[in-house]
Amino acid sequence: MTSRPDHDRADDVLDDQLLAELGRVLDLAEPPGQTDVAVAHAALGWRTLDAELATLVHDSNVDDAELVLRSTDERCVLAFANDRIRIDVEFAGGQLVGQVAPPQPAIVELHRFGSREPISAAVDEFGAFVLIGVSSGPATLVFRVPDASWSVRTSWTSL
Repeated sequence: MTSRPDHDRADDVLDDQLLAELGRVLDLAEPPGQTDVAVAHAALGWRTLDAELATLVHDSNVDDAELVLRSTDERCVLAFANDRIRIDVEFAGGQLVGQVAPPQPAIVELHRFGSREPISAAVDEFGAFVLIGVSSGPATLVFRVPDASWSVRTSWTSL
């Protein structure tokens, strides 16, 4: 290995000091939660280049939090969108009820971290769909048109 002309022993000492300080800071930091780690792994594990991404544009757990003083409601309302479609979903009681706009027949799949088999359902001509047997946790939806000419994947989020 050759040394760089602009790098000397003093730089190595500073690098070591910086790494030691960074290590001390990380020792003080709270470790990431189990859900955070699962979402991070899932985001890397389910990357696809062929699907367009629909980003989260509304999350009732975040956007509506200041509007609710006290709630025992276990439902979550999410909206994802890109230039092609908008997907609105409501998760409650083990069901994910959704609406795609503009309406069009398709298949929607719910992918879960750690699960090889997605839960899927047909999207009807009005853009409506229902997924049954859904549990809370990290998830992403994949929307596929019948001729497979395009698909959309939502960003990972927690139900």
